[in-house]
Amino acid sequence: MEIYQKLHSPQLKASPVVARTKARFMLAILSQLEPLLEQIKEYDKEIERLFNLHSDSRLFGNLPGAGSWLAPRLLAE
Repeated sequence: MEIYQKLHSPQLKASPVVARTKARFMLAILSQLEPLLEQIKEYDKEIERLFNLHSDSRLFGNLPGAGSWLAPRLLAE
């Protein structure tokens, strides 16, 4: 029973000031990541567009298991 109580008791103890500071820091990091994620989406769209324009895209796209991520990479190699 003692082990159960220890395992289910709070493990991480942080002061309210530290919790608020870390929460604010996380918001700052998220504000930097959101534009980056948008740029990655645009980059992926361009890769797909260029892949579809290539004359061998059907060949690589039909490889078993290639999928939309691996086929463009195989073609680029």
